[in-house]
Amino acid sequence: MKSTVKQIGIIALMVAMGLFLVTCEGPMGPEGIQGEQGQQGDSGTDGTDGVDGEQGEKGEPGNTPWICVKGFWHIGGTPDACNENCTGITAGGTAGQAQLSITEPTRTTYCKDIRFNTAGLIVNFMFGNIPIPVPATNYVLIWNESLLTNGTNAISAETGTKKIYVLDLSGRIGEFEITVLEHAVSTSTPATCTTASAPGVCTNEHCNLTDAVTPALGHAFSPAIPATCLADSIPGTCTRDDCETEDTVVPALGHSFTVYNSNNNAACGIDGTKTSVCARDNCTETYTVTDTGSALTHSFSPTILATCTANSKPGICIHAGCGVTNPEAVVPALGHVYTWVVTTPPNFTTSTAGVKTCTCTICGESRGTQPIPIYALGDTGPAGGRIIYIAPTGFTMTDDNSTAYYLEAAPENMPTYLRWSTLTNEEYVASGFDSLLFINIPGTGTAIGTGRKNTALILALDPTAPAALACKDYFVAEYESFNDWFLPSRDELDQLHIRRVSLGRMEWIYWSSSQYFYGGYAGGYAWRQEFRNGGPSGAQSTGFAADYYSVRAVRAF
Repeated sequence: MKSTVKQIGIIALMVAMGLFLVTCEGPMGPEGIQGEQGQQGDSGTDGTDGVDGEQGEKGEPGNTPWICVKGFWHIGGTPDACNENCTGITAGGTAGQAQLSITEPTRTTYCKDIRFNTAGLIVNFMFGNIPIPVPATNYVLIWNESLLTNGTNAISAETGTKKIYVLDLSGRIGEFEITVLEHAVSTSTPATCTTASAPGVCTNEHCNLTDAVTPALGHAFSPAIPATCLADSIPGTCTRDDCETEDTVVPALGHSFTVYNSNNNAACGIDGTKTSVCARDNCTETYTVTDTGSALTHSFSPTILATCTANSKPGICIHAGCGVTNPEAVVPALGHVYTWVVTTPPNFTTSTAGVKTCTCTICGESRGTQPIPIYALGDTGPAGGRIIYIAPTGFTMTDDNSTAYYLEAAPENMPTYLRWSTLTNEEYVASGFDSLLFINIPGTGTAIGTGRKNTALILALDPTAPAALACKDYFVAEYESFNDWFLPSRDELDQLHIRRVSLGRMEWIYWSSSQYFYGGYAGGYAWRQEFRNGGPSGAQSTGFAADYYSVRAVRAF
């Protein structure tokens, strides 16, 4: 919009100054002499004289209002004010006449595809010899007359001589010719494997066209023979013309031993080996090394345990080729440990005897059987004593887990009063009443069936304990084969008290085999029971282990 306003202002200025854009007709040509009719004048020039012809007619005025010479135009009232030899903005014209001078870059030849625009264009209106510059932004260049109506910028898209037209709002106000040339590009140097191309350059004046640069091509090597574990590669050679460069030689790769598999040949105390196969293609080379830490430890077969009649046999290492025997100690033959096992319980309702079998508790071997007869309380027992207790369903003896049905009491007391412990009262007093001198017997029980075990526990820790030792060594004359008498437990002693009348004369107080814990000094006390008549008979209490009391042995079967 601003450009349009400027153009209107310039035209108004031109009118005010008397600078009119007119179409100057070319002058008439002179009469020909014996020549043919003169042809129409070109671009406002006179018709030429005929030669040897009739007189030529007056030439028609030129219909082109402009004379173009190297980029300079002139607008004037009289055609002859323009001449093709003008060389500057002051050429031609007289005072009061308008001249138009277009100053454009001086070249008149351009290479193909060069664009034109109004940049740098200066248009001067002249009044006399005084130039009046008008900004080039008021004008448009086009190169094709058929495009005058659309104001397209000039683009030389074809070769040959072309006209460039100058337009403003009033229309075409000037024109000039240029020569459009094909590019004349010098020969380029082609790219090689390692060097980019040296481009050709257009040799036409004022043209800076340069061919595109082709980057270095790089080598195109023929296939190489790859390196192997032991051999270097055989390189390929560049296949491009005039290049004999060889590819880089790859040194021999060496074997690649990465994954090792055990050979499963370790022995006891000796590491085995492991082997790896080269991981590279087409290589079968192997490498064997010690499989550190794979040594085996002995793995012994189960030991054959000792039996009643045979020693144990240690196991042998099961690993191939070893044969080492387990260094464990050989256990001697155990010997039979027999006990009576009830195979047929007695039936007290029907008075049917039972059966017991002498059986080894280790191997189960039997040594014969014995009947379990039916006894009544007070009957003489098999060992010469008196039956004082009957359990129709049996009771368990805690020393060997055998089943017993009867308690048999010795027919008489021990001949003297006895201490429970070996330590005497005199020794106890002499020690300053050191209760720790009494031997503790842990594990004694009080129930029926515990007396035999209690007696064994006492003698294991205090082998000369008088009461327990006397019972162990006791037997009835003519019944010497029965040697299983023991000091009764607290509850077993109570059964002795219950049947005391059937036993004849009884003493005042009797020892049991059940230890009693008193004041933290377990070794110094044991259970006792009173048997006297008329007093607290049957009362159970604790007795000092160094005191002397009566002892009556019992047995169970």
